[in-house]
Amino acid sequence: MSDPQSTENLVLTADLTWEPISDLEVGDEVASFSRFENTEPYQHSKLQTSTVSSVLVQTVEAVRIHTDRGSVVINANQRLFPEYHAHREASRFKTGHGIRFVARPELYVENQAYRFGYVHGVFAGDGCLFTNETTNHGTIRCQDEVIVKTVHSYAPPEYGLKLKKKTSDDLFEVRTTKGAEVDEIRLSYPIDESSVDNPDYCRGWLAGMFDTDGSFDGKTVRFCQKKAEQRGILKETLGVLGYDFAAEPEGIRVRGTGSRLQVLTEIRPQVHRKVRNYLDRSWKGTAKVHRVESLGEREITSLATDPGQTYIVDGFCAHDVRQLMLC
Repeated sequence: MSDPQSTENLVLTADLTWEPISDLEVGDEVASFSRFENTEPYQHSKLQTSTVSSVLVQTVEAVRIHTDRGSVVINANQRLFPEYHAHREASRFKTGHGIRFVARPELYVENQAYRFGYVHGVFAGDGCLFTNETTNHGTIRCQDEVIVKTVHSYAPPEYGLKLKKKTSDDLFEVRTTKGAEVDEIRLSYPIDESSVDNPDYCRGWLAGMFDTDGSFDGKTVRFCQKKAEQRGILKETLGVLGYDFAAEPEGIRVRGTGSRLQVLTEIRPQVHRKVRNYLDRSWKGTAKVHRVESLGEREITSLATDPGQTYIVDGFCAHDVRQLMLC
């Protein structure tokens, strides 16, 4: 999680992960947006991707903008996008103004709980467990190679997982080796049932379930699952993380206008072709300004991007620094 007192900004990448701005390099892809500036009152933005074309580090007058969705430390002259205008310098925002906002920034460590959750979530979605007198193994078959490779790298050694190339039905496969300890690999329950109270485990489980049985059409995040046991775990993990959701005949839908990207940035799925369905979708989330605090001179890192000339910093929609580079 980002430190509210830090001046190290987090930038949303094209694959909906948050990265420290100082870690970005020319050529990296970030999430950005286009503006409909020929229409009033500038209420809509379309999300897109842009490429970092320049990284600018300057010692400048800085401000911290406090809002109901978090805060951002930024160059006082850098432009952010208000609710009802094309752009406004950061220092000119006042209490009650709205700033276009996408999602709360969070930095998470993929710890053992997350990795364990991911393995179980994938098994719950596309796994099969065979246990009888002659066979004792678990198998995952899916169309995305990144899933089986991630499971192979995340699973503990006692699972004895072995990767296979595409099967005859054009699927990738990972399976346990003969004699592996697979009696504890269950399709819907963690080994330690108290793990479902661990937010990191829940994020991993939801990421694995999304990669196998989830969908995102740019508007709605869904987990497509009919089995009662898996639906029960879905509801429990979503509840632990505080997401609003609704049950449907075919699965579970995440509700709330601002939730569709928030959940994806927090659980961090591996199948990016699903995640990138946010492209060319309208977005009109807003954060309300509480106050603007002058910080004096600070070293601030900023970006220039193409073709959008915009990026998302600490969740806020910002113009890039092209105009500052000309000053």
